[in-house]
Amino acid sequence: MVKGVIFDFDGVLVDSERKKFNDLRFILGEQGLRLGEDVFSVFIGKKTRSFLEHEFPTLVGSRLDAVLKRREIMQFQDLKKNKLIVGVRDLLRFLEMKKAVIMISTGSKRKFVEELLKVHKIRHYFSRIISGEDFSTSKPDPECFLVALRQMGLKPDYVIVIEDSAAGVAAAKAANIRVFAIKTYSKEAELSGANKIFNNALDLLDYIKKNYSNL
Repeated sequence: MVKGVIFDFDGVLVDSERKKFNDLRFILGEQGLRLGEDVFSVFIGKKTRSFLEHEFPTLVGSRLDAVLKRREIMQFQDLKKNKLIVGVRDLLRFLEMKKAVIMISTGSKRKFVEELLKVHKIRHYFSRIISGEDFSTSKPDPECFLVALRQMGLKPDYVIVIEDSAAGVAAAKAANIRVFAIKTYSKEAELSGANKIFNNALDLLDYIKKNYSNL
């Protein structure tokens, strides 16, 4: 039976990836660089630095640092635009009732995560937060989930990861953890590596309620 659940943050708990992407597009435009819609699926689930280093290899040094700093400032503007994913609050309540260990593992910065959890009044559900400062790599590397497992003190067989990106699914599988994916931004084919794929968090909640004792 499942004893622990690790949530990704952006796109799983809060609908924040689109605003992050649009902020970055605006900043890069000021630098004369084009961020096309075609790379949105590549962007989600990854640390921004890793994404930029891959997509814009000429953006280096102080220019890269300036873009990252500007984006970090912009993401704290209009925090309430980052809506809570529908169904998440009820899912967290259910898992708390079942006494599951609930954690977050995300490439986002801790301050951003903490602020949004406070805005939506769900911080108390999570025993710990593994943020981008706690690991050096980016998904699909499994480091973020391996760190979470160590903090949880549970074997992978007793844990489920909830993700929304291809990179996140790949990272969870590389850590030998079962992964349930929701199609917040990604197409089903992009999430094909997941153990289960759901249209949204409400469908995920319904499945977990019906099958919890057998997970």
